[in-house]
Amino acid sequence: MKKTDILSSRGHVFNEEKSKQSAPVVTWEEIVQYIRDTYHPPRKFKHNIIVLQNPPFSALEHAHTFFVMVYILSGHGTHLINQHPESFCTGDLYILPPKARHSLGDSPDCVTIMIHPDAFESIFSGILKGRDCLGDFLMNSLYRDNSETYLLFHTGHNNEMRDIMMQMLDIMANADDYTDRILSGMILLLSTSLLRTHQDAVRTAPESGKVSEIVSLIYEHYDTITLAALAEKLHYTVPYCSKYLKNHLGCNFSELLGRIRFQKAENLLVNSEMTIAEISRTLGYENPENFVRAFKSRYRMTPSQFRTAQLSSAAEIPPPGWNLGDTDIPDSSLQISS
Repeated sequence: MKKTDILSSRGHVFNEEKSKQSAPVVTWEEIVQYIRDTYHPPRKFKHNIIVLQNPPFSALEHAHTFFVMVYILSGHGTHLINQHPESFCTGDLYILPPKARHSLGDSPDCVTIMIHPDAFESIFSGILKGRDCLGDFLMNSLYRDNSETYLLFHTGHNNEMRDIMMQMLDIMANADDYTDRILSGMILLLSTSLLRTHQDAVRTAPESGKVSEIVSLIYEHYDTITLAALAEKLHYTVPYCSKYLKNHLGCNFSELLGRIRFQKAENLLVNSEMTIAEISRTLGYENPENFVRAFKSRYRMTPSQFRTAQLSSAAEIPPPGWNLGDTDIPDSSLQISS
């Protein structure tokens, strides 16, 4: 095998020479294809959560368009995250946001849990309201373009944690129509257990309490909040508030509000029987036509088409943020071929 190519057991190729120039980006579609080729899940299997042991791309530095949890089953070494080396050992659990660049080097034995960004709000809706390390992390990571925050939990030789990971691997390997829902419940249980028993989580980015406060305010008042009202709550002038959002979150107020509203729209379209008109009013749109127009501009389909696609047997909806103009993810991507 040439040095330039790292091959998985299924013959997929990760180009090392390309990764030296800029970190390749692993996309959700590539992961889904890998799972289909490897596990041959049923046609109706909904791919919102994917669990792998020692995925073929973990050894080299890469970024991704989804959330990742990495649990070290055994081994020790250095985890390079956003160009910062972090020592790891057995039982360490990392939670990384989309766009984080990382590499495990000479990969240890690990379990990697990959979560589609669109699934996050429905899974973690309760945790998002908590003012703890995980709640703040999720708020920052979901709605911030340039977040380098990640979490590290030292769980040590915790047999319960290890058993949960192995159970998730087994469920993934024997996927059926209920796999996605089972894994969602297990991730929520896992996350709650981490908060309850491992309060010594290591935050690895500068304090961003004000950013969390801003996102929380918009998240809680998404249906009525305005830039002027937000500035007043923060005791900022409107121009300063607008500039602060751009500098610290990488987007303006309208873009951030749109992300929050449309994530809620996705959840309501898939998990409720509300009409399009009812959803538009819930989101703060006075005219349903304005909601439909904005939704179609963002997703390239109407809310009704989105609902039908998500509930159909072969729904694969790409994350809205990363295929509609984001420019801070490198152009290079994971090269997968047969």
